[in-house]
Amino acid sequence: MQESDHHKKRIYERRREIWNGDSKEAKGWYASTLGTCLRKQVLRRLNVKSTNAPTDEGIGKMNQGKVFEIEHIKELKAAGFKVQDTDEKGEQIRVTMEDVSGRLDDLVDGYPYEIKSQQSRAFWYKKKNDKALISRAHQFQLIFYM
Repeated sequence: MQESDHHKKRIYERRREIWNGDSKEAKGWYASTLGTCLRKQVLRRLNVKSTNAPTDEGIGKMNQGKVFEIEHIKELKAAGFKVQDTDEKGEQIRVTMEDVSGRLDDLVDGYPYEIKSQQSRAFWYKKKNDKALISRAHQFQLIFYM
């Protein structure tokens, strides 16, 4: 097995471990779920575990999004932007207000910066049908960070 194949396999295994791990009751709301299905949010608060685990294809898409994010940040830094992705403790930047919290992707020149990607078919479908290109959930998440 090549090193890259081994790395991919380990990423898939780790995501499965996280998915199958012990779920904890949500103590508050998460910025990344604002604007999503309210039923899903309430069930999560009640500690009801989801029954549909992500598929390998879905995990692959999430990993592709992460690679895109890493490359995009490299381009921003090369263009001279000041990018901060951790706080003074070296941890991901956490934003909390009342009982809502979230982890910010980055601060770019001091402004919240969330990088989202979507499958190209979804993008072209939304564009063709005059739908908002940015999901309501992603809009709510960014507004929360601002």
